[in-house]
Amino acid sequence: MTLLSNVRTKKELVIKSREEINLQARTRYATHGRKKYPNICIVCDAIFMSVRRDRRFCSRKCISTGENNGRWKGGKQKTSHGYITIYSLHHPFASKNNWVLEHRLVMEKHLKRFLTPIEVVHHINGIKDDNRIENLRLFSSTSEHTKHHTKKGIKGVIPLSF
Repeated sequence: MTLLSNVRTKKELVIKSREEINLQARTRYATHGRKKYPNICIVCDAIFMSVRRDRRFCSRKCISTGENNGRWKGGKQKTSHGYITIYSLHHPFASKNNWVLEHRLVMEKHLKRFLTPIEVVHHINGIKDDNRIENLRLFSSTSEHTKHHTKKGIKGVIPLSF
């Protein structure tokens, strides 16, 4: 059992352990002549050592994450194909960069469930950034979506002939 096991929050941990950590820092970094202080990362809540007491981030990754990034535009962007994507950190089917297509999120909210990766959300009027629920239609697969386009005779979709 350590001295820090009865501490409730990380801030209390930093306050109560400051002397202990400072002693470790003095001995560990004595060769460099710089004293290190414990800080808490505001993104990931990690406790880290720094030469300055007022550091807010533990790493470059935490500095450039989400709202902390200088190029943050509110978590909404338009793709090169004309669709709107939204930054969603904990969505199960988000891209590897945590972006989800807005029309899929609108349909999921309407149905009160997550869409499977094979389900397709169709824009009825063809405008890709018009994500009103009245303008969206759900297809259970890509083949159903393709059949819908071949029945309508929309340009750009060529019916398969054998």
